[in-house]
Amino acid sequence: MLVTMLVSLLPLLIFIAIAVIVMRIFKRAEQRANERLEIERVRAQELQHQVAEMKLRVHRIEEILEEI
Repeated sequence: MLVTMLVSLLPLLIFIAIAVIVMRIFKRAEQRANERLEIERVRAQELQHQVAEMKLRVHRIEEILEEI
């Protein structure tokens, strides 16, 4: 009797195991995506900083040219 009950639960247990595996895969993919997003955010900040420096240099060059 116990064996028949376990056998009848086997499809449900297999489904649950597959669901857990799929959830772990999606969780890892989400973590990787978040890591990539953070890297891109840092790169964007660095580029914004570089743009600000370039604008400052251009402004200084314009001031020098006006004096000449």
